[in-house]
Order: sequence, then structure tokens, then C-alpha cells
Amino acid sequence: MKAKIIIRLILVAVIACAAYFCYPSVHQFFLKYQHPLDDIYEYDGQEITIRNLFVASSENILYASHLNVSGRRENYLSSASYSTNNTRTINLGDSESISYTDLEYERSYIDSDNYVWTVSGTGRDSELEYYNFIIFKDRSYESLSSFKYYEGMIDGQEYTAYEYSGSEAGTSPDVVKILVPDLNKMENTSVSFNNTPDSTGRVSVTFTGENLHCIAEAFGEGVTSSQGYTQIEYVFDFKSKNLLSVTLSGSQKFEVNDYNQRIQTLSFTVDDISFDACENIEIPKLICENSLINDVFSGDTQIKPSPIFKTEMADNLEQSDIISNIWSDTIYSFPKGICTVSDLSNSLIDNAKELGFDLVMDGYVINDENMGALIKFTISQSEAEIGCIVMPLVVSGDGIINENNLLISAGDTMSVDNKCCIKVYHTVSDSLSSVTCYSFQLESFDFAYSVLKEAKISNLLNDEELSLFAGADSENLRTFASDYKQAEYSSIDKYVIKEGDNQCGYYVIEDEIHPDEYGTIYELPIVSLDTVEKETSKYGNESEVSWQSFDE
Repeated sequence: MKAKIIIRLILVAVIACAAYFCYPSVHQFFLKYQHPLDDIYEYDGQEITIRNLFVASSENILYASHLNVSGRRENYLSSASYSTNNTRTINLGDSESISYTDLEYERSYIDSDNYVWTVSGTGRDSELEYYNFIIFKDRSYESLSSFKYYEGMIDGQEYTAYEYSGSEAGTSPDVVKILVPDLNKMENTSVSFNNTPDSTGRVSVTFTGENLHCIAEAFGEGVTSSQGYTQIEYVFDFKSKNLLSVTLSGSQKFEVNDYNQRIQTLSFTVDDISFDACENIEIPKLICENSLINDVFSGDTQIKPSPIFKTEMADNLEQSDIISNIWSDTIYSFPKGICTVSDLSNSLIDNAKELGFDLVMDGYVINDENMGALIKFTISQSEAEIGCIVMPLVVSGDGIINENNLLISAGDTMSVDNKCCIKVYHTVSDSLSSVTCYSFQLESFDFAYSVLKEAKISNLLNDEELSLFAGADSENLRTFASDYKQAEYSSIDKYVIKEGDNQCGYYVIEDEIHPDEYGTIYELPIVSLDTVEKETSKYGNESEVSWQSFDE
């Protein structure tokens, strides 16, 4: 019985094979429902499928100890502005925007616990606008930016880092997920194969679709669309089956008031694949994501320190002058006044010791927008701290500048927030105290505002106290203090606020509901607390932070 069943199965198999190969209609039926990736092509005695091409190249890409890939991303946007009346439509002008980023991908692999890949890029943006007829306006500009992104494992610990210069340019897609597409996600994607090698021995595979799901995840975790790219071409060396290059392209037309068109391309070339043993992996120590600041801290970039001090050591002018001289003598000793931060610190230490002072570079704070940093030098004498120097480093264009520095007495209290706003608190007399704020402003670090607080308005009847507080408003303030009924119980604050290129003064009376009335009567700029806080709040009311040690 079993023998008969086996014989019947063999006969069925033979008949099926004969039908498949002998009858074209049956043969074509099976081919019709076979995925194009698995179609068999023959050339020069070799049989190949598209899937096998990708499998062969993917193994090299995924398991290479060294992988180098170069790339380029381009975006072109054009638009036209029209005016339409009852009879015709007039083209008023055109504009175009072009941006590109040159990319470099590198991967070093030792083992599953030690590997790092990096993507670095340098980008340029330009824009041109022009108008027709009588009015012609050419507005063009270029901006440069660069970035480098690191990801991997070091001694079994996840490692990520990011740095940039210019504008924060972002990163590129996950390069490997483009080089090695997910062939299980080919829905709504057509496939074409140039299976005959060209004169250089190359063949190409092209995927076309609105979403290209096979590479979508390269643009982010959980992403299901290829971000506007609708075609991707892979070029292989037919003999070695190595992947040589990849090119993505896409175009989009849309209309929002004006007619616009966007064309974008992204291309990669596999420059090197090596299986030689990787001995070590170099990773940078990044203090700041902005590479301009990071390069200054690491010593890769020199700076030109400013001799200018904004001193808050008015109580000890002699020491203030000595420290200012130590600073200026140090920076003028360098050729052209240019040095690294480390050289500056070492020279300051030596020059301070010659005059009996001890100086250390003991901390830094980086602006949370990565647009600048502060370095703190502490000065002491006979083991007693006498003050500190704060050196602002400001990102300006494609460089770092230092235009002025702060010299702050140890008798004062200083705070710094995550925007690098510094507030210096100083006691003037038993009833007078002040706070002075310095902050980053439009590629500079400078005075922002000050508040001089008088505990009792009646104290302004004292000539000495009045001279410390009033200045040009002395007589009017004396009259006001004499007339004001709550002078014994209310305080008054004098605000000096930087507004543009000017410094404007205001007075705020404690709990006064109608300050403008007194301002009119006594010809004084008396305003409400809300009025001055609208100006001072933009200079930072953020959380206070600690100075970071350079040894951490």
C-alpha cells in the first residue's frame, strides 16, 4: 500500500514538472506571481537574482571592520509670484533656494562591545530673489554649517555625541539602512533591473514608489515614508557583487499662494570596505556641541583675549589695578596677542606668582543655546580669595571672540544661570545694595542692567546716601523724599537698563499704585515694577547653575 502511494506521488511530481517546463502558459503563470526580486537572470554563464545581489553586498557592509562612505544631499526650491487681474496674469518675479550638504560616513568595528560610526557633513545654503520690470532686487546670501554625529558602544556602554558649527544643521539619515534596504517591505514599490553589465562591469537596480518603505526607517525610528524620495537606484559591480553607489531622488510640486517646486537628491558612494583588524577606536571628548566652543576648550583653536575689564572691585582699586596689569601683561606677551586657553591660563599663573598672587582656572559654564561660554579664574593671596576673573567666549560668525572681561571682588556674591547671565550682588552701605547683570546679547557679552536698592526713601535726605544713589536726579529726589508720606516705610530702586545702544534710568517705588503721577510732579522717570521687569526678564531669570570643573 505504501509503495503505491509513493509511486503515485512521484508520478504527480513528474507530471507537474513537465507541465511547468513544457507548457509556456503554465510556466508564465508561476512567473507572474514570483516577486521580481527573485527573478533569475543569466549572463556570461552566471545566474543571479536581485535579492542575491543585495544579500551578497549586505554581508560585506554589515560585517566590515572599516567602512567609508561619502555622500551628498541637495535640495532645490523654486517659486514664482503672480498677480492676476480681470484680463491677464503677470509674473512679478522668481526666487530660488539651493542647499547642499557633503556627507562622510565612517564605521570602525572591533567587536559587539566596541564599535563607533560617525556621520559628518558640511552644508551650504543660498537664496536668490529677483523681480521683473522696473523694480529689480537681487537678494542673495550664503550660509555655511557643519556637523558630526557619533554613535556606538565603548566597552559595552552606549555612546552618542554630536557637534556642529554655524547653524545647528542636524544629521543625515541612517546610512547603513539605505545601503542595506529592508526587502521585506516592498509594498507599492516597482522594481527594474539593468541586468546586463555596462562597459565597466556594472549593473543597476531601481526601486520606485511614493513611500519606498524599504528605506523609510533610515529617516527615523518608526518612520514609514522616505521623506519625499520616490526613486532609489543601486549600482553593483557584477563580478564581485559589491555595492558601489546609491542615489535617491524625488520632486514635489505644490501651490500655496505661489507656485513652488522642490527637487531633492541624496547620493552615497562606497569608498572603502576593509576586513583588517581594528585595533582601537578614537572618540573625542566633547564639552560643547558647538564645535567652535569645543575646539577652543580642547586647544585646537586659538583666541585673542581682550585687555578690557569691567571691574566690580571698586572697594579695592589697588588690587584691581594689579590684577588688570597681570592680565594685560600676559596677553600682550603672546605674538599678536593670540593664544590657546591653556597657554593663557599657564602664563597668568606664572605672572601672578611673581607678584605674590595665586591664580587658577577653576571652572566654566556653557550657554544652553551653545552660543557662548564663560571661563572663571580665581585669584587668592596668602590663601585668602580676593576675587575672580570671568572671561566670556562669544560665538560670532564662524569664530570665537572675547571683547571684555569681568573682575569681581570676593566680597561680592555672584550667580550664573544656564543662559550664562551673571548677576553680581554688592553691598554699598547699611541701607544700599546693588545687583548688576551681564548677559549674551547679539554676538556679544555685555552689561544688561543694574538695580540699586535703597531700603528707605527717607534715607535720601542724607547727602552722602543721596550722592551714592541719585546722580543728576539728586535735587528732585530730595524733594520727593521730603514730600512722600510713606518715605519712612517704603523702599526705592534705581534701574539702569540697556536698551539698544543706550542705557536708560528708571525709579520704582515699593507698592506704589500710581507711580506715573509722582513722575510727572517731580520730573523723575518713576515707573511701575511691571514696566522694568518686562525689560529685565529677557536677560534671564533661569535656574542657577554651578561652575563645571575642567577636571570632570
